[in-house]
Amino acid sequence: MAQFTDLSGGLAFFAGLFALALGFAELRVRGFYLELLSEWEHAPGLRFLTGVVFVLVGAAIYLANPWQVGDPLAMVVTALGGAIVAAGLAFVAVGERMMALARRLVGVRGRGWAYALVACGVLLVAATYARLI
Repeated sequence: MAQFTDLSGGLAFFAGLFALALGFAELRVRGFYLELLSEWEHAPGLRFLTGVVFVLVGAAIYLANPWQVGDPLAMVVTALGGAIVAAGLAFVAVGERMMALARRLVGVRGRGWAYALVACGVLLVAATYARLI
């Protein structure tokens, strides 16, 4: 088994890949984000399950990744873990309001969000490779 010593880099790399996949999903299938929001709006159990997964994954990232003041990537990854926990708590506590806000934010501009996610994914993957050089 390979041994990976740069936890922040690894987490940033996989978060970047996920952002790329999520961005490309909307670019490939127009309306993907609105369909996803619609499913969350009409299924409180799915919102609850999503919230639980967000809290568990976000907490694992937040607790496992060290906050190092001299390392911007480590700080970004730790903050990302905290933001994922906050999103998970919001999914459970005020999920229907969160979906209404998300629907207004996404609206018919899903492609803009998709391009933003692709750009964030590229930045995270590039930051990981910059650490390896």
